[in-house]
Amino acid sequence: MALRHAMMYGIPVLIFIFAVYAPGGVALYWTVSNAYQVLQTYFLNNPFKIIAEREAVAQAQKDLENRKRKAKKKAQKTK
Repeated sequence: MALRHAMMYGIPVLIFIFAVYAPGGVALYWTVSNAYQVLQTYFLNNPFKIIAEREAVAQAQKDLENRKRKAKKKAQKTK
């Protein structure tokens, strides 16, 4: 996973550095297209949405544990 992130964010930087030494049109094309791809990747893999989903799963798990604990206490009271 770390390699994927390194490639996803590192390769555009390397291409930008290479583009400095290439002819103007190619450099402009590579720079703009890579900037667009980075933004597109960022918005498609929205980290805020991913964090919210993880928190929702954790909260659901806590709620389930609380319901189990309450049901267990209730069962013990009825004995």
